[in-house]
Amino acid sequence: MQIYLLISEVALTKTLTEYLSSWGEQLNFQSYQCVDDIVASLADAECLLTDPSLRVVLVDSYGAWLQHAESLLHACTRAGVRLGIFLPTFCNQETLIRALQLGADAYLLRTASADVLFEALTVLKHGSAFLQTDVTPVILAQLRHVPHAPVDHTRVKLDDRERMLLQLAADGLSTQEVAQVFNVSEKTVRNRWSALFQKVGITDRTQAVLWALRSGQAELR
Repeated sequence: MQIYLLISEVALTKTLTEYLSSWGEQLNFQSYQCVDDIVASLADAECLLTDPSLRVVLVDSYGAWLQHAESLLHACTRAGVRLGIFLPTFCNQETLIRALQLGADAYLLRTASADVLFEALTVLKHGSAFLQTDVTPVILAQLRHVPHAPVDHTRVKLDDRERMLLQLAADGLSTQEVAQVFNVSEKTVRNRWSALFQKVGITDRTQAVLWALRSGQAELR
């Protein structure tokens, strides 16, 4: 797996470097200082790896790269590279909304442990999206200050199981915890998410929670 780091904070870069260096799986990683350099590297690497899912870009939400987000996102999409964003534990509304609008494949806190980072990389490697469980309260805290759109239940009709799935996600439960509530396997939960994503027209769990709260399909509690 090839990891591209675009992190503005020296301490976070050092922590991530230590984590990645300790991972037993074959892993290459490189730190970059600006978007142009990483975009060029993504283009150069397109022909080097037969499986593009083995390339992941990790960025932080404070970096100057946000001013050139469109350029980086276009490069990631073209090269088939997964994008992960680190959020601060105390995230202001503007930063959070901007990060969510980017539609990244993974959202983690800057304080994420090595185990959480490796879980995220493993999930991304297998083509799925990753939302650190601890990120959900950060999102919900900001949503309390965001005006909700009028409730419209006629546009998308959900059954009780789908609404419960959304509510449990809004409550911050992990996939494993949701599986325990439903008394099913984690694979079944992921399959239910996939079906719900297709039905609602969204692509990941974060967007699903945001949509559910704004449409009245779930609530803060």
